[in-house]
Amino acid sequence: MNVMSHGTALEMARTELLDAAGITDRDLEHALGLLMRGDVDNADLYFQIARQESWSIEDGIVKGGAYSIEQGVGVR
Repeated sequence: MNVMSHGTALEMARTELLDAAGITDRDLEHALGLLMRGDVDNADLYFQIARQESWSIEDGIVKGGAYSIEQGVGVR
């Protein structure tokens, strides 16, 4: 089982998601502030990144490979 401390998880999220996209704490505060206008009691931003790599090898020779990255943010 891979257990990650809160600080480590937060730092990884900051590096992989926020810093990579040029998003600052101020940007997040601004976005959440816009969401909280009106009759909204609570809101959050959901960030996600997924990486996948695959290789096909036949008789010790690489016959194909693929790499994909999917990332985005959602509002709840």
